[in-house]
Formats: sequence, structure tokens, C-alpha cells
Amino acid sequence: MANSDRLDYLQSKALNLALIISDESGVPLEYFGVTGSILLDIHQPFSDIDLTVYGVENSMRVKETLKHFYSSNRFGVRKFNDEEAREWCLNKSKMYPLTYEEAKTFLDRKWNRGVFQETMFSIHPVKLEDEVNEKYGDKIFRFEGMISIEATVLDYSEIDFMPSVYAVGDVKVVKGLPVRAMAYFLK
Repeated sequence: MANSDRLDYLQSKALNLALIISDESGVPLEYFGVTGSILLDIHQPFSDIDLTVYGVENSMRVKETLKHFYSSNRFGVRKFNDEEAREWCLNKSKMYPLTYEEAKTFLDRKWNRGVFQETMFSIHPVKLEDEVNEKYGDKIFRFEGMISIEATVLDYSEIDFMPSVYAVGDVKVVKGLPVRAMAYFLK
């Protein structure tokens, strides 16, 4: 999206959202990017806006800025209204093994989903290369089965990043056959 003269309506709106968040958070624009349908250039006028923000500190600044926008409704940035939230929760409960209530709980916790000038958006924090503590291929996982567990979350400091990483303890298998467990604790 380097040449703003060639942007379509949704691309322009995505750029405007990034500019507003950049200006208000103090995070330079070069730490923002696009993903989703805009990145692939398969978006439609009704598509949502998916932005990335690079860096742990930058992500925290953007998070605080968005929370401020939500509470003040500045720049046309707001949380989902009741109907939008209902649709989102219904969608998630159809796509994933979640109840509507569980989806609602997740949505209520999300700071990175909202509406900008009547277009839904999401912000996806990404660590900078020097903030990542492992290399591709350091850990290889393979599917060994589905189980349901109860556990205590010990550390959720990586919750905002994809993939989200949680350290858990006191694990109890509730449903399914126990599989060989691999504990991953954040350093």
C-alpha cells in the first residue's frame, strides 16, 4: 500500500486506521502491516480490515490506545455492538467446539477486535525477529489425539501473540485417552 493514489476504498480505510493508531500510540507506521484478504488482494468492499503490529512494546502501546478509543468512541473506533457480537459468537460456536457463552467470554476479553467507521477490524501482534526465543523447527509437534483437560494457567504473558502460548500446571485429563504430554514453559 505504498502509493495511496492506487488504493481502493477498503485499502484506504485500512491505511487510515493504521495512521490514526500510529499517531495516537506513537508507534511508527513502519511497524504496521496488513494481513488477511487485503494482503492477498482478494478483499471485497464488505471485507474486514486485518492489521498487524510488530514488536512487543509497540503491541502494548497499540492495545492501550485501542482501549482508550473504545471508552471514548474516538475516530469512529468502537467495540462490536450487540448484534455484531451476537453474529461473531454464533459464527465461532459453529466453526469451533465452543458454546455461544464460551465464544462470548472470549470476545469480551478481546481488545484487538472492533469496528472502524462501520468496518470490522482486527489487530494481530507479531514479535520482532529479535524478540523470538526459538527458531523454526526447534520443536516439532505431531497429532496424537483429542482430549479435554482441566488445568491451571501458570503464565499467559504470550496471550496477545500468534500463536498464543500458555504455561499450564495441575493438568487433569477430563475426556479422552491421555497422550504423551509435553510441557512447554515460557522462559
